[in-house]
Amino acid sequence: MIVNAEQIRGWDGEGFLEGTRLFDASDPENPKIIISFPVYGRGTHRPTLDEENRLLYCSYGSEGYRGNIPWILDIDNPANPEVVTQFPLEEQREGTPLPPDAKTLQFHQANRRGDYLYCSCADWGIVVLELKGIVNTMQISYFNLPPLPWTLPYRAACPGNRPFGSDSRVYLV
Repeated sequence: MIVNAEQIRGWDGEGFLEGTRLFDASDPENPKIIISFPVYGRGTHRPTLDEENRLLYCSYGSEGYRGNIPWILDIDNPANPEVVTQFPLEEQREGTPLPPDAKTLQFHQANRRGDYLYCSCADWGIVVLELKGIVNTMQISYFNLPPLPWTLPYRAACPGNRPFGSDSRVYLV
């Protein structure tokens, strides 16, 4: 079982450890913590488990960048998760101008289909990353959407039935 630990904005309580917690839930009534994986910033947002590849796609803060960036963790050994890669956008580097109409560049959630990771970016749009040779992840596409007429950001980029081709679709919710 995977549990995110994310600090609520404006809360300055003591003793909070932001990050990701992995549990052995083989006995659902008595889950046992395997590890608490601390991270920089406010904690984990929207972790997505890739059971087939034993990977965890997370949105974490990272020193030198603003907003959360996608991290990929190898959890083949849940007691010792390893960072496979991190992928900040160039515009997320502190001191770099934001793209037009963007209030922030906050990665929200990532969903995998084949060799592609579809990432929603808060009030900005969608980024598609290619995962062939996962350590060498590269951006292959982005779609900057106009600002929404309400305050809620884009939440998830969900790939349709075909990753690319004449009938491919990505749903942004």
